Amino acid sequence: MQRRAGLVDRDGEITDPKGTLDTALAGYLPPDTSHLDGRGLWIIRQLSDAADMRTTEHGTTVRIHMRRHR
Repeated sequence: MQRRAGLVDRDGEITDPKGTLDTALAGYLPPDTSHLDGRGLWIIRQLSDAADMRTTEHGTTVRIHMRRHR
């Protein structure tokens, strides 16, 4: 966590060893309202200042960055 002029930077990372992303647009398009699942990545992109999602042979890792006023 870093602090600058009344701002607080927060970074987070989570890895799902069995997770996969099946599209490069994951989280960029609004979720289908006819299903209850599939909203997580979209919500992350809406609430964070930056989000990076990558799938490798080790699973999927999601990194987020948020800058908020104190």
